[in-house]
Amino acid sequence: MKSLVIVTNNPLVKENFPKKYPNTDVEIDFREISFMDILKGVRDMVHMGGKILTHPLDGSIKPNETPYESVLLDKTPEEGFDMKSLDLIEYALNTCEKFEEKDRIHAEEVQKDFQTLDWTLLDSGLESLMLH
Repeated sequence: MKSLVIVTNNPLVKENFPKKYPNTDVEIDFREISFMDILKGVRDMVHMGGKILTHPLDGSIKPNETPYESVLLDKTPEEGFDMKSLDLIEYALNTCEKFEEKDRIHAEEVQKDFQTLDWTLLDSGLESLMLH
């Protein structure tokens, strides 16, 4: 049986996922940390055998422009680790390092917009995965 987890720092994902997918067995690993730290947490899970199911740099927003990130993983134990997932998360981390991390304080409306964008991208990936 698959063991799915969403690693996120987006409170809207934590709030909306159980409402939209009430009968889906997916753990929400909510962490109040930075975008980059979410990616590092995903990398740690990949090193433990996790497989990335949604792209960590989806959408066209630069990593330094949004504070929110959500990634779906399958953390079902397998032998070794998934090389594609490792390559993907290392690429994402390297890309983020190219951008200067900005400690911006956004107005609440802007925060909500970024949360909504992250949730929408994740939700689209979830719907795609569940249909196939």
